[in-house]
Amino acid sequence: MPANIAVDTSSATLLRTPVSSVTGVGPKRAAALAERGIESLEDVLFNLPARYQDWRDQRSIKELKPGMNAAVSGVLAAVRDHPLRRNRWRRMFTARLDADGVSLDLVWFNLPGYMRGRLPEGKRVTVYGRVTESPD
Repeated sequence: MPANIAVDTSSATLLRTPVSSVTGVGPKRAAALAERGIESLEDVLFNLPARYQDWRDQRSIKELKPGMNAAVSGVLAAVRDHPLRRNRWRRMFTARLDADGVSLDLVWFNLPGYMRGRLPEGKRVTVYGRVTESPD
């Protein structure tokens, strides 16, 4: 029969638990986290990302306005991958997103190599990014 162990599970005490007591966090990792100001479980919970992308709030292309960040779904067309001027080793990937009879131009600068060939014409995708007006 297992022994009964009394454990203080109050949230305040639990949040003050040092990260070094977490399984998989050794002295090196604990020191690296401490350099970033993360010393307790509370620090881990409140170490939020610099940018948060909410992909749940999808918009139609007609609703988009310059300056807003948005997620939009549609079908890719006019896909093109080409080198940037004066930087042959950097690439620019462009495509048109068609949805509900309206289109949107998409641009990716320096798309990672593993993405090549994964965005063919006719593929239905959801994209997220900042909306800008075309200079044309």
